[in-house]
Amino acid sequence: MVDNNISETFNGYILNAREKYVMHMLEEIRISLMVRQVKKMTDIDKVEDTLCPLIRKKLDKLSADSKHCMPYPALGGKFEIHIEGDKFVVHVENRTCTCRVWQTVGIPCLHAIAAIEFMEHDPASYVNEYYTIEQYKQAYSFGLEPLNGERLWPQVEGYVVKPPSIRKMPGRPKLKRKRAAHEVDPVNPNKLRRHGQKITCKNCGQVGHNSRGCKNKTVVKVPKDKGKPGRPRTRSNPNEAGASNTEDREGTS
Repeated sequence: MVDNNISETFNGYILNAREKYVMHMLEEIRISLMVRQVKKMTDIDKVEDTLCPLIRKKLDKLSADSKHCMPYPALGGKFEIHIEGDKFVVHVENRTCTCRVWQTVGIPCLHAIAAIEFMEHDPASYVNEYYTIEQYKQAYSFGLEPLNGERLWPQVEGYVVKPPSIRKMPGRPKLKRKRAAHEVDPVNPNKLRRHGQKITCKNCGQVGHNSRGCKNKTVVKVPKDKGKPGRPRTRSNPNEAGASNTEDREGTS
């Protein structure tokens, strides 16, 4: 089970390649990543800013939200920020805030932006250097190299390693991952799951296992009395019932 955004994004990115054999799957993943790195570098060259586009967008939103904050300066470069009945202490020089967002993320929170703008400084200068365009280009500068086809690969000395014989497995191959017990199927959300149901063994009658792996003694079940088979006979015509009753009375008399 994958439970983080990086794994889920990568699994969705290689979804088509996972259906192929190992060599073809790895080749398609390599080519996709090689082309992706070139696209990232081409797109980032068009940006005329010091920060990455998503970080700039997030910083602008925080700057708009910081208008609701009331900064009160103190000695030592500290500020007391009031917002909606709450107070936070911001130290601009140490780049800290008592909400701990600035220290954790590396981007000034709305309390810190209120103090920075009170000092008439640019909040972008207080963003961590890892969010800059320069660091972004440095991270994507190490790309994958193109490779030749199989016909141009060097011959390896030794025994020829042959692939195993292909054996067709029963059923269709599963492409979707197994969901946890608490997860809901987005395609069919109203489908009932068997999680939490108790199974009963047909061999011994106990709860918690099935007859496939049962090691207990076989319990002979007493058959239930089913009674007469079929439904009771119904009389469709009431006159027939009256006539039969009259005949019975005459016979007895």
